[in-house]
Amino acid sequence: LLNNPFPLSYIPYALTGYSSKMTFKQRFLNTVFYLMGDRFFSYLTRTTITTLNQEFNIAPSMSLYEIENSPSMVLITSDFVLEYPRPVLPNVKVIGSLSATPAMPLPNELEAFMNGDSKVVYIAFGSTFEELSLEKLRILVDAVNRLPYKVLWKIKTNITDIGSHVKIVGWVPQNDILGHKNTIVFYSHCGHNSMYEAAYHGIPVLAMPIHGDQIDNANQILQAGFGVKIDFLRLTSDDIVNGIMQLTKDRYRENANRLSIALRSQPRSSRDTAVDWIEYVIANKGAKHLRMEGYNLTIIEYYMLDVLLVWIITVVTIIYIVKRFVQLMYFRCCKVKT
Repeated sequence: LLNNPFPLSYIPYALTGYSSKMTFKQRFLNTVFYLMGDRFFSYLTRTTITTLNQEFNIAPSMSLYEIENSPSMVLITSDFVLEYPRPVLPNVKVIGSLSATPAMPLPNELEAFMNGDSKVVYIAFGSTFEELSLEKLRILVDAVNRLPYKVLWKIKTNITDIGSHVKIVGWVPQNDILGHKNTIVFYSHCGHNSMYEAAYHGIPVLAMPIHGDQIDNANQILQAGFGVKIDFLRLTSDDIVNGIMQLTKDRYRENANRLSIALRSQPRSSRDTAVDWIEYVIANKGAKHLRMEGYNLTIIEYYMLDVLLVWIITVVTIIYIVKRFVQLMYFRCCKVKT
């Protein structure tokens, strides 16, 4: 975003599943994936953006590169508590999650289920993965029926053959559920908001990534020490039960609480921070003083390829001169001896 620095030596490219501590092989592949992914993204988006620009007359003369770097500021809804620390430009602000907030009171029906002596395991796989195959459903039903805790399961599928300790719901206020005192484990697909809401409320996560950024999010959860990862494709009921029981151990709760404290102790809330920077950009008419000069440079100038070329020519010239001088001296010495 906005040509923000991307140190490939310790920042993994999307979908690689790498951490910030990469081996030589991983760093090599990370570079390859970055170069290929960047070109592939440009190819996919160039045609679409050009069509939209021309159809709605939105700066039709601007290139994709110019459009990508035209915003006055980018607000990123992440936090370095969970993300890998990296350099950011003055017009790129990491403001934290907008969805993770202090919990609000639950509706009466949900509150009645959540209360009591038994702890609650919350299961949800986001809004884009509501339907599971019959095989996966059987595995999950078998697992939840074996758990010694209450289970609140958000899914739109009609499920039968479940125990009285399991409640099926089509929708719940997830952030408020995770903030409830009785929630003990979150079984999740590892969406961005889900990861941050769990960390904010100090809830260990049973991570089951399915596709996209969920794979990277699951690895960040593991590296932060507040989750256990299971394989969606090779899923078994034992994996689910054992994973949830493992997450009830103190070390996962302690790590989750440590992250919760770090996220909650920010001097300003994410929403207030977002408003602050939006007002700042408006007051300063785009805050152009935060934009780096690099946006006005060509690729050759930005990466100093012209300077590199001059250096190469200079070094080659010096080597050539030294070589010719040595040859000349050698021939002269040989001639004198002769």
